[in-house]
Amino acid sequence: MRMMSFALTERQLMDGTKTVTRRTGWESAWVGEHLLAVRKSMGLKKGEKAVVLCEIVVLSVCRKPLNSVNYFDVTLEGFPEWANRPEEFVKMFCKHMRVPSGPYEGPKSQARMRPMAPDDLVTVIEFVKVPGSERVPVQASLAEVNAGADRATKRVDAWPQWKKDVTPGRAL
Repeated sequence: MRMMSFALTERQLMDGTKTVTRRTGWESAWVGEHLLAVRKSMGLKKGEKAVVLCEIVVLSVCRKPLNSVNYFDVTLEGFPEWANRPEEFVKMFCKHMRVPSGPYEGPKSQARMRPMAPDDLVTVIEFVKVPGSERVPVQASLAEVNAGADRATKRVDAWPQWKKDVTPGRAL
């Protein structure tokens, strides 16, 4: 199962206010795909493992310009306080994301990167958390994350009955 990082929006994911995510890649995501939502997946030190937050299922995938977000989109991203100012979400996204500066066929890690621009295309992924799949409590602070990094998390399998309710191509 692939992992998707929610380092910047962990609280929103875990409290259920985030049901949509925008990504600079992820063009290969597909409806019905199960993913592990993790605290951080890149930049892990040798021997360090990703902290799994929960399991999610993709409901829809499309590509749109980042600056096409509106008040409704910002709310689904978990930022209702920016509903009247979606440009704040765009600024925050551009500040934290980088994209390849041009076409590149080699490993992504070797591509020349540039800051994200508001009119760049992003992959918009709508998802739902698998009920009961939460594996860690919502983090309160960075100090708490560092203190609890060694804690083992319990694996909770998704319910087969619930999986029947999410089928590829199913309209909401």
